[in-house]
Amino acid sequence: MKKIKRILASVMVLAMVLAVAPAAFATEYTGEGNALTDVTWTSGAMYIVTIPATVALGNTATISASNVRLSVGETLNVKLTGTSDTDNAFKLTSGSNELTYTVSKGTDNVAVGDVILSVPAGTATGEQVLTFNEPATAPNAGDYTGTVTFTIAVVAPVAVTGVTLDKNTLELTAGGAAETLTATVLPDTATDKTVTWSSSNTSVATVANGVVTPVAVGTATITATAGGQSATCTVKVGVLLTTITATGKNTYSQSVEGMVTVTLNNIDKYNSNYGWLYKGTIIVEPVAGYTITKCRFIQNSQNLDDDSAPFSIVMDSYDQMYMYPVSVTTSTGQKGSWDMDGVTSIEVYGYAN
Repeated sequence: MKKIKRILASVMVLAMVLAVAPAAFATEYTGEGNALTDVTWTSGAMYIVTIPATVALGNTATISASNVRLSVGETLNVKLTGTSDTDNAFKLTSGSNELTYTVSKGTDNVAVGDVILSVPAGTATGEQVLTFNEPATAPNAGDYTGTVTFTIAVVAPVAVTGVTLDKNTLELTAGGAAETLTATVLPDTATDKTVTWSSSNTSVATVANGVVTPVAVGTATITATAGGQSATCTVKVGVLLTTITATGKNTYSQSVEGMVTVTLNNIDKYNSNYGWLYKGTIIVEPVAGYTITKCRFIQNSQNLDDDSAPFSIVMDSYDQMYMYPVSVTTSTGQKGSWDMDGVTSIEVYGYAN
């Protein structure tokens, strides 16, 4: 018997949304050289998908879709199904003998479950050429016949239900470093997770692909939108207004006067190397006409931490400090906690209203 290496195509029909279990339509091969006509599956006025009835190993097969008329958001998907191993090699058997081969789309091999043709709503036609690669060495295994199955399904759109950002506020410095916002689109299975970004005031801050760049002092709202849902982040851009420097247990100096007020309560100790130490409270507030966007705490000229202000910083042990909004000293109102040995100076950033 002449050795034949031929794959027969069959079609597993239509898994439309809310449809009943799909029926199967399979071709039959009657002999070498007696190729059957192409398999065509038509779903009313929605689409026509055509798959070659047979294809010999070493040849190509074109999967095509025409007359595609879907509702907005729907997508026609054709998947390759069957049996393959971990190397994406498909298998044919003849008795106790086995032949493996690969199917490729362009330069990449495809595996079971891969979408090999996808046509979105608004597109009437589509096609994809697959190559059924013959093994370099074919075993002497008699006649090989087998079936490759294609699953055809119309996938309904999954709507976006929400968008979140990893930060709700940003405090930046005019002309300083940019920061990146990360948007999460829900659910993860949403059909279109494309995020568009916008700034309410590009003269203050711009945004591109989530990267927020400070331009000039002021406030801007950054909005991330996907599928009609959105999330926002308030961006405050300031400049260095003044630097508060610890000069004694209950004294300090300012590089520029008249922009903020400083209140020292019960400072336990002062050291010229470490600044204010151990216990006590430091309160920084803007005077009328100014807005503080950020404060940076400095010890020995090293940036230790920063946060927005007005604030009160409470030192309650040798190396532990806590940040609170002004007049709040409970754990529920805590804004930050970190290890530090003291505060030698505080850089205050903001702008005139």
